[in-house]
Formats: sequence, C-alpha cells, structure tokens
Amino acid sequence: MAYSGHHNKLRPGVNAMLLPKYFQTKLTDFKFANGFLLILCWLAQVLRVSFGSIQPLRTLRTLILFSVADVVVLYIPRRLTPHLEAVKVRQIALDLNVLFSLYVLILLFAPQALDTAYLDNSQAGLGILFSLLGVPMPYIRPNGAYGIRLPWTKNSTEIWEKTNILGARLLLIIGIVSLLVGAFQAKWFLMSLIIGVIVLSGATIAYAHHLAQP
Repeated sequence: MAYSGHHNKLRPGVNAMLLPKYFQTKLTDFKFANGFLLILCWLAQVLRVSFGSIQPLRTLRTLILFSVADVVVLYIPRRLTPHLEAVKVRQIALDLNVLFSLYVLILLFAPQALDTAYLDNSQAGLGILFSLLGVPMPYIRPNGAYGIRLPWTKNSTEIWEKTNILGARLLLIIGIVSLLVGAFQAKWFLMSLIIGVIVLSGATIAYAHHLAQP
C-alpha cells in the first residue's frame, strides 16, 4: 500500500531512468559519440600519442574489450525490445550508452585507470562493477533482494522508484570517482569506496524519509 498525502513530493508515473529527462532525446548523439571516442582511442594507441594525462597505456586487450562492450551496449536493447515497452527500452539504452561514454573518456584521457593490469587485479573491475550495479535500479520493481530496501521504500512504490533512481546515480558517481582516485593514488581506492558507500546510505535514507513525510 502506498503512502498518501505526499502529492507535492511524489507524482504518478515517476520517470524511472538513470539520467535526467533532458537526455531522453540524446540517444543517437551518444551512440555516435561513443563510436567516435573509441576510434580516437585506437588512433591514440596506434600513433602512440603522449600529451599530458593522455598516455599510450592502452593495451590491445583493453581496446578490444571496449570495442566488444560497445557492440554489447548496442545489442542489449534489441534483446529487451520484445519484453519491455519501447520507452523503457530507450531509457535503458540511453543509460548504457552514457555509462559507456564516461568510461571511454577515461580510457582516452586517463587510460592508466583502466590498464589491463587493473582490470585483472579487480581495482578497475570493482569500480566498474559499482557503476553497473546502478544501471538496473531505476527499472526494477520492489523486491526483497535488490535495490534500496528501507521501511519507506517497501511501503510505497513511488518512494521506491525515486529512492532507487538516486541510489543508481550515486553508485555511478562512486564507481567512477573511486576508479579515478585509485588510478592516481592506489592506496586511497578502498577508502574512496567506503566513503562513497557511507554517503550512499545516508543520502538514500534521508531522501526516502523525506519523501515519506506528509
């Protein structure tokens, strides 16, 4: 049963997506941008570009992994089309493309954060995992296993949706920030994750409680 009396804070049909509504029309732009940035990464590697923070540290393996990931990002929405509404599929596709854009920018400008060695020893992998964990959160229904499960989110579908959108965005930020911190100061990687989790917990609890007030 949903809470009543909070129509100033909640509205029917909360727009569940990882990004603000403004970006809904930008899916095609992000697809082209991802392809362009990926080509730049390959060119930077082939030409051994070295300028400032742009260093030729991208291994062939890492570039191949990113190229495959780009194909997967384009393919997943096609697989979801028979099972979800077209609007929802487009929103998920946009989230995936924007997430990929952020990481391919890191690959281009701070490749040391995504060096194959980091992918193998889990530091980069853990940062990426945090970001990926947030992608499904704006779209899942209340359940007992995954999502921001609090007393207020359990009792209101609308509070669940809005709180999980916030949680998803924070997970995305935590994953990327911790990855960049770890790339330049490896000893601070774990600490940045811990601080991020604390912020995530406090922010979602406070937000859900605020939404539940009459």
